[in-house]
Amino acid sequence: MLFIVAIILLGPQHQVGAKKPEIVGDILPDIKKGHETGYLNCTVINKGPGQKVLWIYVGSPEIHPTTFISEDDSVYEGIQSKYDIQVTRDEMKTTYMLVVRNLDFVDGGDYNCVISIPGLDRNKWPTKTGTLVVHVPPSITPGRISFYEQMIGSNLTLNCEAFGVPSPNITWRREDRKELPNGGFQIQGGQLNLRNLQRDDRGAYTCVAENGINPPDSWKVQIRVFCPPICTPVQSVVGQAQNRLFNAKLTCIVKGYPQPTVTWMKDSADGNRALIQNDDHYRMTKHYISLFHEEEVWHSLTVNNVQASDYGKYYCVGKNRYGEGKTTFTLFETLECQGAKCPTIKGDA
Repeated sequence: MLFIVAIILLGPQHQVGAKKPEIVGDILPDIKKGHETGYLNCTVINKGPGQKVLWIYVGSPEIHPTTFISEDDSVYEGIQSKYDIQVTRDEMKTTYMLVVRNLDFVDGGDYNCVISIPGLDRNKWPTKTGTLVVHVPPSITPGRISFYEQMIGSNLTLNCEAFGVPSPNITWRREDRKELPNGGFQIQGGQLNLRNLQRDDRGAYTCVAENGINPPDSWKVQIRVFCPPICTPVQSVVGQAQNRLFNAKLTCIVKGYPQPTVTWMKDSADGNRALIQNDDHYRMTKHYISLFHEEEVWHSLTVNNVQASDYGKYYCVGKNRYGEGKTTFTLFETLECQGAKCPTIKGDA
């Protein structure tokens, strides 16, 4: 009789020969993308009266505080829309599946499955940890400078940082696919060091962050290099017949930053150079050849209805505050019309 009373007083968890509650097997990790649903399974045996199975979020406290989620099959008030517990039982064991809906980065981390045992030091409660990994596409840290103006010969360091799960790989390349100033067509890592910048180093540089989770992220930096103009003729010698309503076109490629102002001049009979004005006889136009190189502009001078007095030397002159550039053209007489817009002569059928 005394033995029976002792058993009743001690309670079932302290009965002689009673099996201890136990979490069996490992809690397998779950790897999911953002906005999906995550699942962690905790399987328990020998759970006695008064004992509870708890799910507790314990990972990444600097991002997401420790959160008590559930007790047995009940989710604590206020978080039922985020979490659920699904319980399955058989003769020997019970599985408590934690369901985490609409996953976000802050949901990633460690979750403890704990069996609480009244009267026992909580440090001795059976505990196992499951990890929920939430894959996050890369995101480049905003707020960085995206436009630089540099002097020729100067140095510049570009930095690019990105977050994602897994950690993103960062690559630098030029937007126009040309070789980088330091060699190679791309460089791995968040830092791009540009040394002794020259005029051909101008343009857009792109940082790309990738981690296998779409979409990748990118960030573009525009670099302008202050430099004096360079003027280059498309065709330095141009011929055209006179007095037959034919036109001649001279085209000059002008590079420089800030964008140069361009003037056209012609040798005059008195040995001086005369400034050409936009009028019925001369037409001046310009256009950009590439979106990648806004500092490269094609300037054209069209001489309408070429006359004998139009033959001679012409000059394309570009100027900005860093200097001046110039190139020379020669317009000479031919017997027949020159160029793509000349009339064709049709023979008899």
